[in-house]
Amino acid sequence: MIMHRSELRLSDLAGLDRGSFTAQYFRSASESRMMDQLSKHDNDLLGGWIRGLFEAEGINDDLMSMCKPAEFHLLIATLFDQSIKACQVGTLTIETLKGGFEYLLEPFLLPSLVAGLTWFGNTLWSISPPPTHIDTLMPALHTLLKPPSMSADAAAMHSTILVRVAESLDSGLRHAQRQHKNRVDIQPLLEILKPYMTHYREKAAALSELETWTKNPPNGLSTAMSNTIQGLVLWCVANGNMSPPKYSHSILLYTQQLLGTETTMKILIEEIMGQVTQHGINAQETDTVFDIIVTMIVAPQTNRPLSSLKNVLRIKSREVNELSKKDIVRATVIVRLHRRVEALAAAMMNVTVNNNDLSMGMATSGQGMMLRDSQGMPATDIDAVLAHTEGQIASGDFQGVVGLGSSMDF
Repeated sequence: MIMHRSELRLSDLAGLDRGSFTAQYFRSASESRMMDQLSKHDNDLLGGWIRGLFEAEGINDDLMSMCKPAEFHLLIATLFDQSIKACQVGTLTIETLKGGFEYLLEPFLLPSLVAGLTWFGNTLWSISPPPTHIDTLMPALHTLLKPPSMSADAAAMHSTILVRVAESLDSGLRHAQRQHKNRVDIQPLLEILKPYMTHYREKAAALSELETWTKNPPNGLSTAMSNTIQGLVLWCVANGNMSPPKYSHSILLYTQQLLGTETTMKILIEEIMGQVTQHGINAQETDTVFDIIVTMIVAPQTNRPLSSLKNVLRIKSREVNELSKKDIVRATVIVRLHRRVEALAAAMMNVTVNNNDLSMGMATSGQGMMLRDSQGMPATDIDAVLAHTEGQIASGDFQGVVGLGSSMDF
């Protein structure tokens, strides 16, 4: 569900073993395999499930002990495909098919319908006249989408699964409806899915939401972005004593797309600068705004801008030596932000990081980052300069520090 709602792809799961069940599941669980592609073990399992679902012997303990849950999840699409084909050639009757599929609505088998119903959605796209194929698919699909009876626990799980597969099934059913305009059994299935379509999280913001952001005074979208971050900071430091603010990650994506990644990074840095100015470099509010912005920068995005925030921040980090001569506080903020981002990104890439030092983003080590000045030459020891400045900031001695309260006109 997390991958579905956030529209993550397999490539977004950095460090995932490509041979693991998770990788295999997201790559191919909803794809049926040909019989000659199955191993002998999988072939035996498939035969066992077909006999268990559609013959009098039922699902026995031997089958359950022989078939691991992961194996069944990877086999369900092939099981559906072979069952539908058996019905089409007359080996199974429609009623036997529906009765067997009702077994899959038991709570311990229900999760397999995520892959199974996704297979149905994909298969519906291959439907074309004559109606032989759809005559089998429709009653089978109706059994799985609107079962005659279910326990409360099974019904709750079934609803969650429909949220996950509704978009795929809706798309496939509408295609089938266009191909078979006279069928009256498709629209009822679309009606069943309709309540679950609203749960799908679009990466694009609703038009009304975008209009609200762009009308925020005084600077529209940039003000909305700043207000969003400030609301999250207030909520975090309130320790549960206030309601959580409304948050949509789309605001960050739209700010990048409409204002540019460079301007977006300026907004993020300015929010950290605001907390530093108001509370100090080591205050809880400052640490919180660092955490929020680092998470926003590193969060996987399905609609990636041409230039990522990480890349822009990396470029800025190479220029801090020159910046420190004019605005040492801002230079300190950029260094800290860059190191935290790199540390979290490394952790997400399954690289070993020092978790105890994560709050400082490896600021004390100075490793993993070569600072350079604007001419591309190696910088002097910026850590030493920044350490002195951080001492000034912590003690509240801002005299002579240039640019502490500077603002930006977006």
